[in-house]
Amino acid sequence: RLRVATAKARCSEAALAVAEFAHAIHGAIGFTEEYDLQLFTRRLHAWRQTAGSESYWHGVAGEALLQHQGPMLDIVRRITDVESVL
Repeated sequence: RLRVATAKARCSEAALAVAEFAHAIHGAIGFTEEYDLQLFTRRLHAWRQTAGSESYWHGVAGEALLQHQGPMLDIVRRITDVESVL
């Protein structure tokens, strides 16, 4: 559950940053209205809210971290260890 919370929160945050950059770039060029970027952005924001927003998943991750006994580095390793998932 902690891996899911970390991944979902991080992806939602990254998606927001990418949308902001895309609008800044296309707006600066001057063709945001003619481009379908607005449609993609609306879908992106809907996706961000699917299965909980990043603030919800931050709460889930925070609860898991508070319940963890032992060194924090162990849980960080467990979250980021790709081999244990495969």
